Amino acid sequence: AARLVRRGRGGRAANVAGLHRLIHRGVIGPNGMRVRLEAIRVAGGVWMTTAAAVRRFLEALTPTS
Repeated sequence: AARLVRRGRGGRAANVAGLHRLIHRGVIGPNGMRVRLEAIRVAGGVWMTTAAAVRRFLEALTPTS
């Protein structure tokens, strides 16, 4: 997921801690509702998400005109 979400400086992948924050706390979307990145926790405590979940997350944060 970090490679799918390009954020800022030099086009580097998103920080894993930032993705963890998006999974747990989320962000406030344009409609005022909290949006969280969908993910599951698998054996060993590893969080996993999908490209489709990242796409839905980003679409939810994109204001409609």
